[in-house]
Amino acid sequence: MSGGKQSISLQIERTYPLINEGILSVCLTQNAAKSSLVTRHSSPSLDPPFFLGFGYTAYPDCYKSPTTTTTTTTTTHKNPQIFSPFLMASSSPSSGGVETVDVGAAKSLVGSGHLYLDVRTIEEFNKGHPENALNVPYMFFTPQGRETNPQFLEQVSSICSKDDFIVVGCQSGVRSHHACVDLLNAGFQNVKNMGGGYAAWVDNGFAVKKPQQEL
Repeated sequence: MSGGKQSISLQIERTYPLINEGILSVCLTQNAAKSSLVTRHSSPSLDPPFFLGFGYTAYPDCYKSPTTTTTTTTTTHKNPQIFSPFLMASSSPSSGGVETVDVGAAKSLVGSGHLYLDVRTIEEFNKGHPENALNVPYMFFTPQGRETNPQFLEQVSSICSKDDFIVVGCQSGVRSHHACVDLLNAGFQNVKNMGGGYAAWVDNGFAVKKPQQEL
């Protein structure tokens, strides 16, 4: 075989939930001559996974018989509470992480006096919610997609004290996680994220309040 450069390729694929709609894919290719970065955003959905893929090819300054080593690692996270450190670093709470409790523990906390803050949209909230829930949307539907509520912290502060004990929930536990990050950074230290969200609440058969016509 003729002489050539050593080629090493690495492919890493991971899945994580996004707060914004869509699927984000990132591909990085680098060699001795150039580097390229490609991103794509597609498949609208509120809490989908996204695929973060890095493709790397290195050509060391040695000349041997062509040798190619390929390593593939795949990690899939089904839990919507798991986030990419690469993407979440800028929004990590300044002191401690977000505490996520399962829906059963969340129900017990609410029953013992914790407030329940539902951060779904008004439309979602009006279709059904836990009894005595407070509603402050973390995101809104817009013609351009879903956008973060710029007055979220101000609106929460108008109905909750920073000393209140609060369980935060959404539809599946993703938006509520982001809401908890913002609340912690704003000084609300007694907040917990409800894993699984309202969907898990309903699946467990817990009591909900629905519009009169649906009762």
